[in-house]
Amino acid sequence: MRLLAVETASSVCGVAITDGNKVIASREEVLEREHAEKLPGFCREVLNESGFSIHDFDGVVVSIGPGSFTGLRIGLSFAKGLAFSGDLAMIPVPTLLAMAADCSFDGKTADVCLRSHKEIVYHQQFSREGENWLAENKPVCDKWGVVARRISKESTIIHFGCEDILDQLQWTAQVIDQPPSARSLARVAFHCYEKFSVTDYHQLEPDYISSFKTGVQSW
Repeated sequence: MRLLAVETASSVCGVAITDGNKVIASREEVLEREHAEKLPGFCREVLNESGFSIHDFDGVVVSIGPGSFTGLRIGLSFAKGLAFSGDLAMIPVPTLLAMAADCSFDGKTADVCLRSHKEIVYHQQFSREGENWLAENKPVCDKWGVVARRISKESTIIHFGCEDILDQLQWTAQVIDQPPSARSLARVAFHCYEKFSVTDYHQLEPDYISSFKTGVQSW
């Protein structure tokens, strides 16, 4: 299965092409509000590197959230355009699930945290079942003090952008810095294609979690 994945849920802007479990080409960069300008160029780069056209894919994968309101809208709009032009299915993958699934460690549980702005954090708990990660609850967006009280002391913390607030924890936890990645999205989509793929994607919206307020969400 050949997939093209788009990641824009955070300051990371990325595009990846995979064939099965193999990454064929990828381009990712941490950007400051330049996703809309850089994303088309990143896509051209990986397509040129791979030698594929949009019609050579089985689907377009997109990070569906939670994450940056602006970034999610940019990524989903771009992915919809790709899927429409190639008459392809779309595979919207939860951002926090992809972060968990791409980590390698021995623990059975993970708390995934993605910084929103100031001390506001997106958070979700996962448990491992074989090679798969299962969501234990729905993702939330809350102040770090509230999120920290939900985190199990036995759990591994997988995060992006939370370095400074993690110092506030009252115990020593195993912490993994795991930026959102287009490669991670593609791997989840490959293994969960039937679960996440959609062909009628015109009404598909980002999973914002919290209400949209202009000027509040940061990259």
